[in-house]
Amino acid sequence: AELSDKLIESRPPRIRNAALCSRVTGFGQFVPLPGNKFQAGKPVRAIVYTEVTRFGHRPLGESTARPAGSSASDRWAVELSQGLQLYHDADGVLAWSRPMETVIETSRNKRRDFFLVHEITLPPTLTIGAYKLKIVLKDRVNGHEDQAIIPFEVVADPALASGEK
Repeated sequence: AELSDKLIESRPPRIRNAALCSRVTGFGQFVPLPGNKFQAGKPVRAIVYTEVTRFGHRPLGESTARPAGSSASDRWAVELSQGLQLYHDADGVLAWSRPMETVIETSRNKRRDFFLVHEITLPPTLTIGAYKLKIVLKDRVNGHEDQAIIPFEVVADPALASGEK
């Protein structure tokens, strides 16, 4: 089992699933937004859900500082950073971004699953057209990175926006 863990952790992390959601209650437990079209002139409120596999662990020893909220029995830490960049598809211009934010979670045992959530509000000033929300993930334990893209559109007609018929 230990050899298997080392092999898995030596490979780069992978974003297995990424979605814009209205609600997230746990790993694999989320409600995706009803569509990928949003009305121009209105802010887009969503939760970016990112499911990660093959992430590294670092041991928490006596010489290692323990993150706030960890208990004395915790032995392992996962440390991941995530940043968001929104690009206008037509010209590749960066329309919005959120800098890297780091999450450190500790546990008694090595984790097999991990997810990140970020609440976002995209500005109402986005122009009509296609966009790509780029998720950039960095594993702070082993230095590896991965990326995922969530495409969506900003439309003029409210009848075409998500959730309406």
